[in-house]
Amino acid sequence: MADFRQLALDFVLEDNKTKSVSIAQKAAKEIEASAPTSNPVARWVESVQPWMPGNNDDDLMRDAADTPDWSARSKALEFLSMTLSYLNPDVLKPSQVNLLVTFFGAMFDVDHKAGILPSATALSRIITMKSFHPNSGKDIIQKVCALKDDFPRQLSKTRLAVYELLRSLISNKEVAISLKQRDGDDAAFMKELLHLCQIERDPDCLIIWFDVLRLFLSRFSSSKETLEEVYGAFKAYFPITLPRTAQSGVTPEELKLQLRKCFSSSDSLAYLALPFLIGKLDQGDGVTVNVKVDVLRTIRACLEEYRDSKEAIIPYTNRIWTSLKYEVRNGEIEDTIWATLEVLKTLATRLTGDDLRDYTLTVTRDCVADLATPMYTTAAGRLLVSVLSANPSTFVLMVAPIITHIKENLRHPKSPTHSQDLLKILRIVLETRLLLTGVEMSEQERNDFAAVDGVFKTLYSDVYKSPLELSKKSDASDEDFKLSTEAAQGVGALAGQKEVQSLAPSISDAKLLLPASTCSESCETLFDITTIHWNERARRMGADDLVNESTKALQRIIQAYPEGFQSLISKGSSILRHSVTDFTHDSLDTIQSLGPLLAYVGCSTLSENLTQSLAQYIQTMMAIELELLAAIDQAASPRLWCALIAGIHSAVRYFNDACLERDAKAGAVDGLLSLDTITVKYPQLSSENVSSEADSSSSRPSLSSVSEARSDALLIGLHITGSLYRRTTKTAETGSYLALSDDFKNSEPQHERRYLYLLSELAGFIVHELSESQQASLEVEKYALNLFREEEIKLSESSSWSWLTRGDLSVLSLGVLEAVRPTRIARLYESGVAQQILAEGTAPGDSVTDITSRPVKRSILSVLANKHNIETLDPIMTNVEASLQDSLQKIKSSSSDDFSVANLETSFSIFSLIGGLLRRYSGSKVQPLIQVLRTVPNDARFGYQLARGLEIIVAPQRYLTKENYAVVRLLWLQKVYVELIKPMLEVALGNDASITDPVIKTNYSLAVLLMVKHLNFSIYEQDADKILRIAIAIAQNLGTGSDGMAALQVIKNILVEASEQAQDHIRSLVKICTGFFTNRGQSSSRPDWLPAEYGAVVATLEVQAGCGKIALEIVGGLPRMFEPRYLLAYEPQVQRDLSTACGHRVRELRSTARLARGAWADVK
Repeated sequence: MADFRQLALDFVLEDNKTKSVSIAQKAAKEIEASAPTSNPVARWVESVQPWMPGNNDDDLMRDAADTPDWSARSKALEFLSMTLSYLNPDVLKPSQVNLLVTFFGAMFDVDHKAGILPSATALSRIITMKSFHPNSGKDIIQKVCALKDDFPRQLSKTRLAVYELLRSLISNKEVAISLKQRDGDDAAFMKELLHLCQIERDPDCLIIWFDVLRLFLSRFSSSKETLEEVYGAFKAYFPITLPRTAQSGVTPEELKLQLRKCFSSSDSLAYLALPFLIGKLDQGDGVTVNVKVDVLRTIRACLEEYRDSKEAIIPYTNRIWTSLKYEVRNGEIEDTIWATLEVLKTLATRLTGDDLRDYTLTVTRDCVADLATPMYTTAAGRLLVSVLSANPSTFVLMVAPIITHIKENLRHPKSPTHSQDLLKILRIVLETRLLLTGVEMSEQERNDFAAVDGVFKTLYSDVYKSPLELSKKSDASDEDFKLSTEAAQGVGALAGQKEVQSLAPSISDAKLLLPASTCSESCETLFDITTIHWNERARRMGADDLVNESTKALQRIIQAYPEGFQSLISKGSSILRHSVTDFTHDSLDTIQSLGPLLAYVGCSTLSENLTQSLAQYIQTMMAIELELLAAIDQAASPRLWCALIAGIHSAVRYFNDACLERDAKAGAVDGLLSLDTITVKYPQLSSENVSSEADSSSSRPSLSSVSEARSDALLIGLHITGSLYRRTTKTAETGSYLALSDDFKNSEPQHERRYLYLLSELAGFIVHELSESQQASLEVEKYALNLFREEEIKLSESSSWSWLTRGDLSVLSLGVLEAVRPTRIARLYESGVAQQILAEGTAPGDSVTDITSRPVKRSILSVLANKHNIETLDPIMTNVEASLQDSLQKIKSSSSDDFSVANLETSFSIFSLIGGLLRRYSGSKVQPLIQVLRTVPNDARFGYQLARGLEIIVAPQRYLTKENYAVVRLLWLQKVYVELIKPMLEVALGNDASITDPVIKTNYSLAVLLMVKHLNFSIYEQDADKILRIAIAIAQNLGTGSDGMAALQVIKNILVEASEQAQDHIRSLVKICTGFFTNRGQSSSRPDWLPAEYGAVVATLEVQAGCGKIALEIVGGLPRMFEPRYLLAYEPQVQRDLSTACGHRVRELRSTARLARGAWADVK
């Protein structure tokens, strides 16, 4: 049996919170485990007796000055309180609970210094116990009120515990019933509490006290006198603020919200609260914006929460409207205006019948007159719409007179701006109707709603038709364009309106409100606007905004009226065909915009009818494909090809995004189709006439889910892409390989090449979006090799793949290959094709004559090395290592530049392959390769080019990211730094005694910098000082150029992360950087031993500007990184150089120079 006295003593003497909790838990377990006959509760309570007042053992609780040890007494009571926190609430008997209530309640009488906090905490726990008697609630409140004037003197922490105790009592239903029975409507206990807490100021306490008042008002029916006293208690705090110096976890908004709940807690407060709050608003300029918003939000809360609208709201309706309408009519502060509109809208939702009719009539009568006055038009519209949008009933009552007055004022506008404001109000009314059609309505509401439909049916001809034509005038002004833009938005909202009938099972099945002829006319008008070639003057006036809004409106109309899309496709095809035939710069712009326009209108959103959405997607794809093929047949400019294929790409992306937006999990589905059977499911894909698809709507296959729609769309896109691939290629005479088709005449090689890249990107996107099972079903890896010519190119029969990786067709292969998943790449290794490509691509002397194809070949090798564990294939690893050593040896020993170039290309290809490999694997199998790489810059003749080529190993590559299913280990860059870059850094610093040639050291320095610039600072932080030294040397020796820019970038990164590393190099940094952006002293600092070809390539304007910008950023950052005493010696010269740079021919450099100059102005 535990000794409670000893536990109590241990608790009092213990300062560690965790140990104190352990003691309390032990005491609680002992009470639960002890036999009732041993009276454990009494022994537990008596254990703190030595610290209680009136005890004979004064030596335990008195200090040397004969003063009670209040701290010890508080700890003793805390022992009891904490024990109760861990005690099972069902353990104590009623008599024991009553004993504890009496004991802790007595503390409020006899011990105002040490007993209040633990006693309040203990009583809060006791209230939750099973044996607690509700009648004890009144006794506890009386004990609390015994504190009287001592209560405000208690610490805020103690008062907070008391408030939480009071809240526990008031929120307890049984206690509340007991209090009602004992005190009746007079609620004397609450009057005592109001007197006790009347001067509370602590935010943490107030938020609980407000909650107590809220609970009382919402759960107790009290007399008018008591109600007014409680109201007066919290009204005195309104509006409430929180001092900036307040040390509280309560935010001002939380405090305001809790006080707001007091005002809205009971209907019986309406006669007090609403007049008071409205009166606050009527004080005018004497009320700040924040207070006004608080008042408005409180009024809104009252309107929302008061249950009896007849007694609590209707009597104040007119007064609320009369007071609040001027907050909008004459208001200038948006926060206040929006809060007011929310109140007026909420008021409308609480009214019904004649009361609602009277309110809407008052609002309409007061506001429609203002529509004729431009100064008040916008405010009147906001007031009308706020009430109109409350619910279908208010909409029905108000919409007809509003539209009538808008139409009347549009006939006689005071100004173009007046017309814009009226059109905007009308558009918002239409948008409101769209929202309300989706609201659940009764049968009567539906009939009433349908009764006002007639007012909308003539809006297009009466209101919108004329403004849309304004922009087509040759002398159209900016006001005309703005009117047309607003009208276009309105037409988009109008055409989507649907009838609301009780017979329609859903809004999507309802009929359109406008006749088909009006919808068709609006489609054609908007389409004409979007396809006009606007001149520069029109664009300055606002033609771009008009086109954008017209496009959005057109898309909305087609969603509601899909029948109109066929005519858009027909007109679009005609425009495309004419633009191809009559090729000009303007027609090229038309094609570039028209393809994406059709894609956006038809494919960017899914309707409820998935079959219809997919049909529009097919129409768009086929229409553009047919025009593209026609352009190729006519030998049109490849620039047109590029513009057309961009339209196909847009359609695929729009539809795919729309599917994912509707269903983020729209992935693979069962019963996957192949490219052969997709044309069976969608026979229109084989048609050469797009319009024939429209006639077969009855035979369209039904779609069961978004997943199926997305899957079919991707396969359709792949089918069309495959046909374009086949059109791009032809079978060579020998039949063993493919070549570019005869359509590519090399007349515009740059644009032909661009077309191949765009086609490749299209294929890559579609393959990327296929799931793993879909890729497996389609065997997509084969498309990267046969380029969709399965019959002509057999994987098992080809003896060489160099025609694919070394020529123009390589980019078509890469587009598919980079999006293929590793599991499918493994199939290429199983067939031996991948090994063959790697062997051919890394063979010594293997060179691609076309310089534009070299990066593509490297990318193919890198992808194949990354997406399969080639380190387990010893022949490949041995071959790669041997090829690298052989090519490097031939480079260093060659006397022919042409021969060296071929071997350099081989080396760079292997570097790229190793870059892909190292992202996935850096174990022992790659160590021989890394050992060879460390020696790459060790050549005075070709080491410079080889060193620069090492950058490809760590440089970010799009096709080597996880988004493209590449395998990328988290710490692969750290591994590369430790095993490759760091050893090369030591050589660059001269720590390798076998290398003394400064040219070779420069090679190593350059290799390190070009790789380090792609690393996070944390990777090379320990060597930052060493890297900074070689970066300064390279920047100083090589000057402006890509090498110098890499050095500056590294310097900048180090300064940003660890500026202290550069404190000893400030002089050098200032001299080097000012030389970069002033072009002063670049050649004089070049050492004599440096070969002429190092950095000899003339820097492009882009590189020159890049070097200058980084240099200016470094110089401009020095004053923020270092104290002025380190910079004063350089300040005059730097200021002169920065003044010169402020006149630089590049605008971005001028702005950076001005910022740097401002920073140096503080160096004094």
